[in-house]
Formats: sequence, structure tokens, C-alpha cells
Amino acid sequence: MQAKIIDYIEEYIQKEKQKGISQTKALEKIGVPKTSMNQYRTGTIPNDEPLIKLSEALNIEPIELLTLANSERAKNKETKRIWLKAYKNEKEKRPIAQKIRISQEISFNNA
Repeated sequence: MQAKIIDYIEEYIQKEKQKGISQTKALEKIGVPKTSMNQYRTGTIPNDEPLIKLSEALNIEPIELLTLANSERAKNKETKRIWLKAYKNEKEKRPIAQKIRISQEISFNNA
């Protein structure tokens, strides 16, 4: 299954909860209003600024989330395909241990 921006947001919230930080506070740290979460869960994509903050919180390159977000925003299949290819290329650049950890966390959160 293709990852989505909401998967990364949910991963971040879970990490913050493990530190004792509420969902509301976690979202505030990346500039996302709690009221926006329902929209994100139904497919609305955050603006770039929260995604950049989210990437910093997850210790990944911002371009990874930005390319994924653009693939989700794309209306045209060809444009979507190009953005997904860019996303996959960026994700491949990540160290293998980090990729495995994030994949396991996303799979666990989707279970």
C-alpha cells in the first residue's frame, strides 16, 4: 500500500504520545490545528509549512513529504505518477534502518 501524508502525521502523533504529549500539543508543534485532522483523514493535504515541520520532527528530509504531498494533490494521472516517482526516489535515499522502522510503524498504525 502506498504511504500517504496522513500516515506520517499519525506516526508523529504516536511518537509524541509515547513521550506523554497530547495529540493537540503535538499538532500545535507542527502548526496543524486539531480541527484539521478530520480533513486530513479524508484526503485533504496540509500546506507545505506543516509538512516541513513534520519532516523535521520525524528526522527525514522535507523533500520526501513535499513530493508525497504533491502526488496526493495532483489531479492528472501523469503528474501524480511523476510526483510519486520523485517521492520514491527520495525515500530510497534514506538509510535502510530508518526506512524499516518507519515502514513497520506505518504498518502497525494501519493494522
